[in-house]
Formats: sequence, C-alpha cells, structure tokens
Amino acid sequence: LTESLQQEVRQGDKIMSEDVNNYPGIFYPNNSESVAPGGRIIRVLDSIDSAAINSTIAINRGLRENVQTGQVFSIYRRGEVVQDRQAGGQQVRLPSERTGLAMVFRTFDKLSYAIVLESKGVIKVGDELRPPVSSAE
Repeated sequence: LTESLQQEVRQGDKIMSEDVNNYPGIFYPNNSESVAPGGRIIRVLDSIDSAAINSTIAINRGLRENVQTGQVFSIYRRGEVVQDRQAGGQQVRLPSERTGLAMVFRTFDKLSYAIVLESKGVIKVGDELRPPVSSAE
C-alpha cells in the first residue's frame, strides 16, 4: 500500500482493484415517481452522521426499487414527539419538515449514492426520502 487517498488505513481493511467507471460526466435530474416509498439515508460519506450541500449520502433504495441516475429526492426530517397541552398532555408527532434535496449519481441493487443539492437544515442518517412535489416546495 503506497497511497491511502488521505484516509486512515486500519488493520483488517481489504485491498481491491480500482473500479474503472464509465459514468457520464453530466447528469440530468428527473422526477420519476415509480420508486418504492419510504426511503431513508443510511450513511453520510466522509462524515459521522450529518450532511450539507455537496455531501455524498448513501440511500436504501436501488435498482430493485427502480432508482435511476439523475433521480431527485426531497429529504425530510421526521417531526418530534411532543406533549399536546390542549389534549391533556397527550403525545403527538409534529409533521415532518423538508430539509433538503438530493440527486442520485450511482445505483446498485439495494442502495444508491446521491449528492445533496440543497440544505435548509441539518441532514442526518435516518432522514426520510420522498419524491419532490414541486420546485417551490
């Protein structure tokens, strides 16, 4: 091992041949709604758990859910559970809030990589993915 791509190398890491990609340099965003709902962010690459604009994220949707290169998703933070004082202290969940927008640039069978295009708040592992409703969301 002569180069580590500016990341640590640990005991047990595997050395693999470099994957020569033949991916296009230009991606055209699309808004296909044929993707199975309920997608989530499962990993933020090069970070512990939060993402911002231009961060790369891994999502739990891939080719088996019809995800395509260029697919755009809105990112939503799940609403908090709070006590409703008007309902005698009953627990209620607040609505989810849109926190960003991401576009898929690489797909695999069970997951995809996407780049965060927009961020209106903290984007974290576990946040929900939905098809964007409109650009004025």
